[in-house]
Amino acid sequence: MGFAPERTYWIANEWYWRITENTTTLTLEDALRDFAKPLVALADRTAQVRAEGNAIVIDFADQTTRIDVATHLSARVAISHLISDLNRMLAGAMREQSYALVIPRRYELCGVLLEPAELDPLWGDPVLFVPSSRGSGNR
Repeated sequence: MGFAPERTYWIANEWYWRITENTTTLTLEDALRDFAKPLVALADRTAQVRAEGNAIVIDFADQTTRIDVATHLSARVAISHLISDLNRMLAGAMREQSYALVIPRRYELCGVLLEPAELDPLWGDPVLFVPSSRGSGNR
């Protein structure tokens, strides 16, 4: 399954393991470097992303969004929260796209901006990693 290259970026495959093993935590630096900054670059190269305290602050589409990073939770839960918050930011900016983590090939991980028509058929498909309607095996 392919995704539009201009709306996709590769994430270090260590994240696949960190999320599936549900054991490590997400740091603010990780959240900025591997998730927030690449997403914002895909969505709008003029937007600004920075850290303030234990939060990510994003100036995007004439609005400022503050996202607290759940550094006390497992990586899987913290990243799910982060992706949800980033998607709320996109919705608040009236973007008709959602941010998702997908597995295009075994053990590979990508961040991608998806149109609703692209995201809807992925619900329940193992290609869609986060957000997901599937439960975690390690609760």
